[in-house]
Amino acid sequence: MLNLNIENPFSTDILFKGNSQTLAHLEMNMCNRTILPLIQSKVLNHANMKALERLILRGTVNTYRELDTDEHKLASFILSMKQIKELLIQDARVASSLLTMLETQPFKCLTKIRILDCPLTLISAVKAIHQMPMLRELGCKIHAAGNEFQQMTPQDMLAFLVTYCRPLSKNLAEWHVTNEQFESLDHAIMFILFIANACAKLEIVRLSIAQAQWETLSKAVLNSIYKRYQLKIKAVEINAFDYYWRIEH
Repeated sequence: MLNLNIENPFSTDILFKGNSQTLAHLEMNMCNRTILPLIQSKVLNHANMKALERLILRGTVNTYRELDTDEHKLASFILSMKQIKELLIQDARVASSLLTMLETQPFKCLTKIRILDCPLTLISAVKAIHQMPMLRELGCKIHAAGNEFQQMTPQDMLAFLVTYCRPLSKNLAEWHVTNEQFESLDHAIMFILFIANACAKLEIVRLSIAQAQWETLSKAVLNSIYKRYQLKIKAVEINAFDYYWRIEH
C-alpha cells in the first residue's frame, strides 16, 4: 500500500522502486509535483504495477504546461491496468478521456468505480456501464439536461438501451448519484429509471440531493414516469431517512 495524499517529496519515481510485484493499493494526490515525474519516467504502466488492484486519484492536476497530453496519458495508464478492481478518479479531464477510451476498450475486472467531478450523460453512462461487465458499484454525478431527452423519444431511448444489451449490466447492484441538485428533476428521474430498467440486479440507488428536491420525489411521480414509458420496473421504494431508492424488478 502506498498513500501519497501530500505532494511527492521527491522529484523522481524512487517511491515506486522495487514494489512492482507487490503494490496492490495506490492512492495519490494528483498535483503536478506528484504526477509529472511519474509520467516522464514512464513508471505508470502495467509492467511496473502488476499487482495493483485499487487506485485512488484525488484532487486535480492544476496545469498541463509540460505535456499537452497528460490527461490522455493518465487515462491510458488507468485503462492499461486491466487487473484493477476499484477506481476513484476526481480530475474531470482525465475522467473525460477515460470515458472516451471506454467506448472502444472494455474494463473487464473493475467492480467499483467513483467518478467525482465529471458528470455522465445518459449516453456516456450507458456506454461506460456496458464496457465494465463486472461492475457492482458505481458512483458519479449525472448530467440530466433537457436537450438529450428532447432529441430522443422514449422509444428511441429504450431502443438505444437494447442496442447495448438488456440487461445492460448483469452485476451492477448499487449506484450512488452524487449530484447535490438537479437542473431538471423530471429528467434526472427519467435518467435514473432508464438505467435501472436496463440493469436487472440494480437494487439500490443512493442520492445526495438537497432535502428540498428529495421531498418532491414522491412515489406517485416515480410511478407515473415508469408507467408512462412502459419500463419493466415493478416498484420503487423511497427511503427518505437514508436517501435511497430500492428498485424492484
